Amino acid sequence: MDFQLVWYERKGGLELGAIKRAGPTKVQLIDARGKLQRIPQGRLLDTLSASVEAKNHEAAGRFVSARLEGWQAARAELDEAALHAQLEPERGYALAELAQATLGERSDDAISRLALGLLNAKGRLIDCVRVAGGALVRQDPEVYAQLRARRVAQARREAQLSEVRAWWDSDAREAPPALRELLDELIDYALRAPVDASRELRDVAKELGGTTPDALLEVLERRGLLPRHVNEVPERSGLALSFSAAAEAEAAAAQVEAGEADLDLRARPTLAIDPPGTHEADDALSLWDEGGETWVAIHVARPRWTLGGALDAEARARASTAYFDDRVLPLLPQALVERYSLAEGQDRPALSWIARATATGLADGRFAATRIRVDRALTYDEADPLPELAPWVELAEGLRAARFERGARSLERVRVRFGIDEHGRVQRSVDGRQSASSRVVGECMVHYNHEAARALIAAGLPAPFRGQASAEGPAPVQVGPEPLPHHGLGVEAYVQATSPLRRYGDWVAQGQLLASLGRGRPWAPVTVGELCELLPKGERRMRQAEEERQRYLLCSWLAAHSAPLHGWLVSASPSRWRVHVEELARELTVRPPRFNAAAGAKLTLEAVDVDPRARSYRLNVTGTRAG
Repeated sequence: MDFQLVWYERKGGLELGAIKRAGPTKVQLIDARGKLQRIPQGRLLDTLSASVEAKNHEAAGRFVSARLEGWQAARAELDEAALHAQLEPERGYALAELAQATLGERSDDAISRLALGLLNAKGRLIDCVRVAGGALVRQDPEVYAQLRARRVAQARREAQLSEVRAWWDSDAREAPPALRELLDELIDYALRAPVDASRELRDVAKELGGTTPDALLEVLERRGLLPRHVNEVPERSGLALSFSAAAEAEAAAAQVEAGEADLDLRARPTLAIDPPGTHEADDALSLWDEGGETWVAIHVARPRWTLGGALDAEARARASTAYFDDRVLPLLPQALVERYSLAEGQDRPALSWIARATATGLADGRFAATRIRVDRALTYDEADPLPELAPWVELAEGLRAARFERGARSLERVRVRFGIDEHGRVQRSVDGRQSASSRVVGECMVHYNHEAARALIAAGLPAPFRGQASAEGPAPVQVGPEPLPHHGLGVEAYVQATSPLRRYGDWVAQGQLLASLGRGRPWAPVTVGELCELLPKGERRMRQAEEERQRYLLCSWLAAHSAPLHGWLVSASPSRWRVHVEELARELTVRPPRFNAAAGAKLTLEAVDVDPRARSYRLNVTGTRAG
């Protein structure tokens, strides 16, 4: 059986085949792999003078492959730019014609050497030509320039990849500056896990051991390109990591106006109590005697910024500050926070609730725009032993007792938090929130917010009111422009207004309170209604990001924690046990062990199948314990 050798176009390149049968529109041919191909007539280029005599397809394929191997060794070396300049626009060229022009002959050898010379390393046509209508034509100059630029960029990237592989396999700690760009792309891919990452970048990540973004994170940590236990949550959650230049400029230009106060309380003793490292100090307390009576004031920072500006838009989108173990993503730029934070020894504007202390509680309470000065800024541990805290403790206990009489439940709960120490290890800490000063601050803030809600109701102004239908169980908190009872706190109405430096909704509520005092225009009801829909979603997004990071740290701590965990049995059923785990300060569901126990039994547990990046683990009950 005779087969005619022919060059044809396939998948952007040129291939040699042997024609088996030719029809009016389609051609059957055997390729160099011995496979039968059916191609349109328009993809045939030049038929060679040589033919193949073979018994079957496989034999024909072997002959074609052998001829290709011989010509490959002598393939033409072409100057691509010179060839592009030599070809005439809009003219079709046969391979034989180009072979005559470039190699000086049009034999089978010349045609085949030319055809192979027209292919790049990936077997595609070089950029200066393309196939059209069964002939080679000159590539459009503009397209050719773009293709050449792309090839140069690809060559540069391939060289970078080669350098990265060499550095990665070496003992060198510092990466060469020339590799920084590519390594930054790998880091960005690992942190953000973008779905539109290039295939090329994914391939090099896999080659380095990062088959997924999570796996790449660990690889980059081990290589020292990222810190151990790197926090990818803000990037993957799409949280804003910085403010725009316009927002920063607005914050830098903000000025605190000196005369903006109805009352000057700077002479009154004022104490701020916050957790260590607080930067957004937005509340403080004052207590003094005047005219034979005792007065108290609960102060909240009174920031100002331009409504509708860049800073306002970005703060509204954030909704609240997010706190992570390695960074804080603030509601407001630092320049603005520094101007309004209730820092020790600084004159600051505040919105204060002032009342007279009586034997039965507080009377004659009212809000006022004030100017204050914090005398001392202390942590909870520093404030607890102070003698002057005693009247505040007595007041807070009275406020708390009154709330509990109205059906409130306790705000105090043990919280376990995880962070990274200076050696890069995950550490567990317990925040009992049981100190005297923390109870004082907590009760005063609840009371302030309750009084703020009452004042807004009296003024007929909408705000992001918060309500809870029941004090039992995990009843959700509802946010809306109309007041609702908050049974969990034991109050008939509630609005958060004590953290305007940390929550946008608090700033809105404060703005309404100021409007009720004749300071500024109130927010329109329709706007408040929209914010009641928008802001809780933003706050929830921030909380979920914080919780996701804590979940990773919890799993990392469990992975490194070899000692047994301790707990006690809350309830049991044949399919599951509910166990309170002491180290985690939470109730969790576990699979029942192969022994029985009564509610209240003290247990030992172990964590298994721990995967920090997947935020997953499982607890097994391993036994009971005495005591």
